Amino acid sequence: MATILAEAGIEPAPERNRKRSWGHFLKSHWETLYACDFFSVETLGVFGTVRYMVFFVIEVKSRAVQITGVRIAPDGDWMKQIARNLLDPVDGFLSRATHLIHDRDPVFTEAWTALLESGGAKCVPIPAQSPNCNPHAERFVKTVRNECLDHFVIFGERHLRHLLKEFGEHYLTERHHQAIGSQIIRPRAAPSNDNGTLGVIGCRSRLGGLLNYYGRDAA
Repeated sequence: MATILAEAGIEPAPERNRKRSWGHFLKSHWETLYACDFFSVETLGVFGTVRYMVFFVIEVKSRAVQITGVRIAPDGDWMKQIARNLLDPVDGFLSRATHLIHDRDPVFTEAWTALLESGGAKCVPIPAQSPNCNPHAERFVKTVRNECLDHFVIFGERHLRHLLKEFGEHYLTERHHQAIGSQIIRPRAAPSNDNGTLGVIGCRSRLGGLLNYYGRDAA
């Protein structure tokens, strides 16, 4: 048996847990694994520049993202309310989660961790200064900046929320994702005529033509 394990590259049982790689962890929990992070956005306010922190959660397998909050200075109480929303048994984004990856930001308090774990989502903090351990969240931050936010001068929180809402809908229902075989995360059903034929190809634009989706229109 020891020879078979060695040939397969599997450590003996006493060493297996101690030497388990990050890749093995991701593979083991792929079906119910989520990650979260913040990113900052500079906006123009009445008295100058204001920095907002945007908090989001991503389902690693499907790449589905929910932007859960925007706040100038997130604190523990705000984060606990966010956790309650995410764990809602009816429509909470983390209602199926077993593990949630996050960094070691102090805003992820013990109370926040305990609240999530009481709902079945075990928190998995990554090592300090190791963003490569949360690559799916990092990739989303780059995507939302490159494809949306970097193209605008953002005037205040309301404008920022509008941009995030439009991009979020495009990201989930219109954008093709290479990581999942160039599929759309939540595609809309193609409309058809009464005789069963598909509608004509049309273009749906968002944010003044920055985001475009080509699909079939209803007849």
